[in-house]
Amino acid sequence: MNMTKPVVIKKHWLSGIWLLPLISALVGGWVLYQSMLEKGIAIAIIFDDAEGIREGKTPIIYKGVRIGVVREVHISDNLQQVKVLAEIQRTAGQALKTTTGFWLVKPKVSLTEITGLDTIVSGNYIRMNPGEGKSQREFIALEKQPILDDYSHGLYIDVFADHLGSVARGSKIYFREIPVGEVLDYELAETQNGVIIKVRIDERYAHLVKESSRFWNASGLDVGFKLFGGARIKTESLESVLAGGISFATPDNDQMGEPAQERDEFLLYADRDDNWLEWTPMIELAE
Repeated sequence: MNMTKPVVIKKHWLSGIWLLPLISALVGGWVLYQSMLEKGIAIAIIFDDAEGIREGKTPIIYKGVRIGVVREVHISDNLQQVKVLAEIQRTAGQALKTTTGFWLVKPKVSLTEITGLDTIVSGNYIRMNPGEGKSQREFIALEKQPILDDYSHGLYIDVFADHLGSVARGSKIYFREIPVGEVLDYELAETQNGVIIKVRIDERYAHLVKESSRFWNASGLDVGFKLFGGARIKTESLESVLAGGISFATPDNDQMGEPAQERDEFLLYADRDDNWLEWTPMIELAE
């Protein structure tokens, strides 16, 4: 009796009907993974007000490159501040540290400086300056632009005055009536009886500042009268009259003296003719 040998058919665990859904799942997973990689880092910046800040439009800029954008703007619980929620590119995430600074850039025009004119066309933007320390995601916005590493080339010195007068940020520093530097910032002395003026001298002119150099206020007009000679008017330059400025010089017998060093401190005299040795400033020099 002949018996037919059964034919055994092996079934694969994966049927062809499941192939398309599997491919779709893999593609979807890859897209999700890429989306997570491209999604930026969420941060919060606290401002006093949101003037000039627009959701989805106001960019965050570093070295002229757009690295983020404002997503949402909310009023704080105490109604005194606003919280700006922004998104930063992951490539810039390593810059988000404890001392990282953010501030709003908007157009400003004065006698001493013209800044942010690019915002007239593009709108206000938030600028970032990388910091150091631990990683951080919430920041307090700065009220003004800090002294940045962009100014790293040059000589930084402090000039102490009993009052600020017409000197302002951006005021020029003159040597023989030639602009050789500028005022970066100013602040009250710790004893609050004087002003510390932060000055940067351009790198190519830094050698002109000696330890014995004398700085004086070049702002305004020096008017004098003689009994039979009429009036005498002296001024450094028209620019210094309008915008304020500081001049300096070195005694002729000390032209080859020791050059000034970074963060050296100098006194600001009332004018060029002020008695250098007898003048007593109102402030106390920092130790």
